[in-house]
Amino acid sequence: MSVVEPHAAHGKHVKYTYLSDDIHEVIFNEASMCAIDEWIYICEYTVSQTASIGLVRQLIDLRVGLPSSVYAIRQVHGLMLRCPGAPPSRVAVLHTRRTTGVTEVFIKLLNLLPDEQARLQIRYFTENERDAAIAWLLIDPDKALC
Repeated sequence: MSVVEPHAAHGKHVKYTYLSDDIHEVIFNEASMCAIDEWIYICEYTVSQTASIGLVRQLIDLRVGLPSSVYAIRQVHGLMLRCPGAPPSRVAVLHTRRTTGVTEVFIKLLNLLPDEQARLQIRYFTENERDAAIAWLLIDPDKALC
């Protein structure tokens, strides 16, 4: 797979930043389908860049909300089909009380996808728990399930 670095996706609908320790931070600037598309593009890029590392780490800031869980699930499923050999991912999601319900529905739907639990670990953190989210992303993969 040949994916160009996501500078084009940086700024309008989502903001992408590569943090130290191989963490890919994605901040949703708006709750739109375009933002989901940009995030999926970034996911394709991170998968292509981290195959040798063995674990994709993402910090996703969804404080603005997620526009359509169904659309997001379709896009994630398409990504999984395009990248069947992708390394496992660990995703820390920052949210507010206002966005908790939408993100919980999204994760429940995501867990219905085949092979999802083996390839994806997701954990929620409140907007004040950014440091805890990063610490969880960095712990040993076998201990992260706790």
